[in-house]
Amino acid sequence: MWGRINSMQFLNEFQIITIIVLVILVGIILPHFLPDIKGRMGEKRTNDVLSYLPSDEYTILYNVMLQTDRGISQIDYIVVSLYGIFVIEVKNYQGWITGTERSNQWTQTIYKKKSHFMNPIYQNYGSITKLMGFRIPHIINSAHINEF
Repeated sequence: MWGRINSMQFLNEFQIITIIVLVILVGIILPHFLPDIKGRMGEKRTNDVLSYLPSDEYTILYNVMLQTDRGISQIDYIVVSLYGIFVIEVKNYQGWITGTERSNQWTQTIYKKKSHFMNPIYQNYGSITKLMGFRIPHIINSAHINEF
């Protein structure tokens, strides 16, 4: 009934099983890491753009952690210059993004799949509000300063 399997048949069956297992593993593992990968890509592009700012006029702080009464708050970028202090929250989304400036949440639609995320305007406003409670020299001394 089963007969003998020669080594080539075994090898081909082993390769097919290995490929199937790898595809399943990638399908299970990749979705967990994809948002982080996409976020890093967006921050890399932001770094590239900010690198054109003259370093004698702008101080760029990256991944700033602020200790607040409610815990630790993270800000993607703070750009300090004579022209102002700019707080930048990086988002790297694709698809249809819908929401109003007053909505608590916005919606990302890719094909028929919808996911919700916090309104980035509110998120940035929260970061600015938290930042107002700190002295800028203190933040500059304790933050990651980008060297371009």
